[in-house]
Amino acid sequence: YNCTLGEISHRIEVDPGSLEPVRAARFLGQQAFVGGTDSGVMFWVSFRAESSDTATWKLQTRKLWSAHDSGVLCIEVHTTLPMVLSAGNDSIIRWWDYSQNFR
Repeated sequence: YNCTLGEISHRIEVDPGSLEPVRAARFLGQQAFVGGTDSGVMFWVSFRAESSDTATWKLQTRKLWSAHDSGVLCIEVHTTLPMVLSAGNDSIIRWWDYSQNFR
């Protein structure tokens, strides 16, 4: 999977050789984001600037997990709690606690 945020590009490999659209992504604070794909996989990526000019970014895939039986359609982050909601094509809304490694 290729995820791009402005000048940030990071390849997330779930199934080698398979490219799939990322349908949803949201920032988690100032140094991470979470996203979801057409196959129902979600990912958590942390990032930081490698230099003071922020032209070079260091990205690290923290976790990949199967969140839905089919595509992730929407992701919302709670404004005060460490919670993320994901809605999937499988007609299920799931609640993830990122303070507990997205359990």
